[in-house]
Amino acid sequence: GLLIVAIVAAIAVGAVAEHKVVTLKTGQRLTGEVTKTKDGYEIKTPRGTVVVAASQVLRIDKAVVPADELKRRLDRIDQSNAEALFGVANWAWEKKLLAESLDLLNKVLKLKPDHENAALLKRLVEIALAAQKPRPPVGPTTRVTTTMGSRIHPSKLLKMDDVYRIRLLELRGSDRVPIEFRNKVLDEFIEANRGEDKLAERRGERDFRALRPVRQALYILDHTDRSDTRFRKNILVKKDPAVMRTFRTRVWPIVQAGCASASCHGGAKTPGKFKLFNAPMADDRVAYTNFYILQAWTKSSRAMIDRDEPAQSRLLQSGLPDEIATRAASHSKKPLQPPVFRSTRDRKFRLIEKWIKSLRQPLLRPGYRVNYALPGLGKPKPAPDTGPLK
Repeated sequence: GLLIVAIVAAIAVGAVAEHKVVTLKTGQRLTGEVTKTKDGYEIKTPRGTVVVAASQVLRIDKAVVPADELKRRLDRIDQSNAEALFGVANWAWEKKLLAESLDLLNKVLKLKPDHENAALLKRLVEIALAAQKPRPPVGPTTRVTTTMGSRIHPSKLLKMDDVYRIRLLELRGSDRVPIEFRNKVLDEFIEANRGEDKLAERRGERDFRALRPVRQALYILDHTDRSDTRFRKNILVKKDPAVMRTFRTRVWPIVQAGCASASCHGGAKTPGKFKLFNAPMADDRVAYTNFYILQAWTKSSRAMIDRDEPAQSRLLQSGLPDEIATRAASHSKKPLQPPVFRSTRDRKFRLIEKWIKSLRQPLLRPGYRVNYALPGLGKPKPAPDTGPLK
């Protein structure tokens, strides 16, 4: 394995550091500012500075900055060719070069105004750019304005306590998010669990208190019943875990441009009972309400988000061309035109499928502990009650 000589938070170096990719003989790659030392290399990464011996290094390459790679790709194509230009615009979107992607898509549509994929991707990019704009903080009684200008009463949205509950269950050990422990919940948990598991060890309490807040929260989750809210209600995850950040920035723009558009389930008058809120996702209540509706909605035993068979989710099947969609899960009225996904191999299809796979599975009763009536449907069925309450 990797023999890390030292990891320090910051270093003072005399040599000039360059941004490079260090590939170790184990296959691991470290990207950051690389400085040559007497015995090896110091690599300043976002998580700290790693020091490795020269004998561990296979090769060192210049790091490719996305903006430089974009320029290189543009230089290699005929920029009067709409398809070639769209390919680069799509690559820029995937690399989160949103402004650059939008500029290229405008050029594609100028060359070929009827380019359906460019028009769809442009909508996704515009939605993603809008989501990045800072918005003023909102309170529990603040009304939200939809993209069509109508107002959403706060009673139709989840409360912030619901947001915290969802974040807590979607928390992972790799997340680095701020957590607030209310009402001395750590002290209360330690006192209630003395002599149990890690806390039975001589240094147990000290080790538990030394854990990162995310690890402390997950330890409490793992060592309390799912139905016991005594500790869980006092753990507030203040920022989005990675899975929810992906939902806001990558998944929702695709959904909003398709079934959550004003002409479909995001409009004032929606077909059927399924209803989403086409409003800025910068508002936590809107983002988590839309997520909760998607994960809770089921019709004819077909879940909008199927955690057991992600590819069979109605969310995905309804965006496919009608001739290849699973009939029971296809779009209920008329197929979306153009389809959101060209096929099950479409990058957007695979992105959402991968995201669904990253959600908590299984989500057992009582689930997120959210008490919310779905628009047009009412309370969802409870999560399955399988396995011990842990």
